Amino acid sequence: MPLEQKRRNIGTGIIAGKKCVMTETVTALGGIKTVDTVWTWKKYVLKSHSKGLGTETLEIATSVQEGIRIDETLFQIPDSISITSIDPFKY
Repeated sequence: MPLEQKRRNIGTGIIAGKKCVMTETVTALGGIKTVDTVWTWKKYVLKSHSKGLGTETLEIATSVQEGIRIDETLFQIPDSISITSIDPFKY
């Protein structure tokens, strides 16, 4: 079963006050079709919509702030969190 994928620009839209390029990707594999649409601005996805296999997912940015400083400590993992790696090929 070959993977078929078709991508095309379908227009523009405004998300969070930013003009985005809308791209639709239709993927088919084994008779199963998925349609994904993304709205991108400066390579950032501000909206995504995916529909396939009886499910639908929608994510939308509500605001965009440029030129702000973000405290680097917000990206540090707290000491109380432990990370465990699992080798998927081991089992």
